[in-house]
Amino acid sequence: MWEDKSSIKTKFLNQMIIIVFVSIGLWCLIWIHGEYSTFKAESASLRAEHIQSQKLILKKEVSSVVTYINDMRNQSEHKLEFALKGRVYEAQQIAMNIYQQNADSNDLPEIKKMIKDALRPISFNDGRGYYFAVSMDGVEQLYPISPEIEGKNLINLQDSKGSFVIQDEIEVIKVKNEGFVKHFWTKPGKNPSVSYPKISFVKYFKPLNWYFGTGEYLDEAKKKIQEEILNRIANLRFGTEGYFFGSTYQGDSLFSNGKIAIESGSVWNLTDPNGVKIIQEQRKAVENPEGGFVYYSWNKLNTSDPSPKVSFVQGIPEWEWTIGAGVYLDTIERTILGNKAALIIGLKKRIARSFLILAVLLCLIYFWSGHISSQIQKSVDTFSSFLNKSSIESTTINLNDIQLKEFRDIA
Repeated sequence: MWEDKSSIKTKFLNQMIIIVFVSIGLWCLIWIHGEYSTFKAESASLRAEHIQSQKLILKKEVSSVVTYINDMRNQSEHKLEFALKGRVYEAQQIAMNIYQQNADSNDLPEIKKMIKDALRPISFNDGRGYYFAVSMDGVEQLYPISPEIEGKNLINLQDSKGSFVIQDEIEVIKVKNEGFVKHFWTKPGKNPSVSYPKISFVKYFKPLNWYFGTGEYLDEAKKKIQEEILNRIANLRFGTEGYFFGSTYQGDSLFSNGKIAIESGSVWNLTDPNGVKIIQEQRKAVENPEGGFVYYSWNKLNTSDPSPKVSFVQGIPEWEWTIGAGVYLDTIERTILGNKAALIIGLKKRIARSFLILAVLLCLIYFWSGHISSQIQKSVDTFSSFLNKSSIESTTINLNDIQLKEFRDIA
């Protein structure tokens, strides 16, 4: 039979069970809230640390590439000068060998012709390079690309900027016996109204009172060194997904992810799914000489889903290049999701343990409350028995049968 709900025993047991349930529930809620708050704080800290570490890596990697480019750029003209000087020294050696071999057996005009015939067919730098020879009075002795001017005095020849070319070369010979000169010339097959800077090396040849020389257009040398640099850095990688990219200040692509993209078109209006003008934001960032960070979303390799990304870009003002590299920021999310899964598993285990503890406590409470309620019931029964008996006879209550102080006081 069920206990009467109005009995002391039932009420006491019910109240104790309610207290236990509420206490365990509050304890679980407080504990779960604390664990989740800790997880959120740790995740935010982990995410911030990851982003900061990635930004430091990006800045270091891009800065090293920019340093390499600047070093190569600074060396490019020196390399060109060294190459031109070596070429002219070779021409000097050829001319000197011919002169020494024939000085005793041939007259001077024949020796001059032999030297010119030996140097005339030599070309280099993809056909742009050739040897020229001028006598110290300004007469053109060797000019393979325009042989019709050979034998003419060009002492008053001017370049497209009005500089006296032959006079400048003769001045260098008189002062230093050899040296470099810079002038502006049009290019064969190019727009005749456009002039290009050209550097030449000249060296005096005493036996004939000539000087030999050769030259190269500076923009061609720059183009060559740029191609060499792009081929070098386009294939560079770092980390698991890191690669470099480059574009011009005007928004023309240079290279990206191992592929040279010169003349592939403008990417100035390249936009991410959130409306960020990527190249334009990069252009703003390189206004800072130390570079800057740009945040946007982009597709990962072999996927079509955009992922958040941060890139660091730095400029090469002399060439108007933007060089950068980026990393995806969602890689840390996998770690955070793993931590969240571990947290949930831990929560489930602790909740299961809490229910086990709850079950044990309920059993203890049931037996304990039963013991207490039995004492109460015994005291009540003693009073009931006494009152029933006292209605028909004179009697006293046995205090030893009452265990609770409050009932003994009443008795």
